[in-house]
Amino acid sequence: SRLTRQSGGTTALPLYFVGLYCDKKLIAEGPGETVLVAEEEAARVALRKLYGFTENRRPWNYSKPKETLRAEKSITAS
Repeated sequence: SRLTRQSGGTTALPLYFVGLYCDKKLIAEGPGETVLVAEEEAARVALRKLYGFTENRRPWNYSKPKETLRAEKSITAS
């Protein structure tokens, strides 16, 4: 990773951009209030690109119970 841009480093609201590189090619860039936060955001951006996730994709609903099959219902009812 490499610090690509920074703004307002001596102010109350600094902004840093960190780029992640692979074979000298920029694969992702992320902003943050600190260099560490920007690096973590760049890693998230890289993973989203790698797995094809977009910002506006709905999250999976893990709280919804799985529906049982009709065969399972009839076996338990007998």
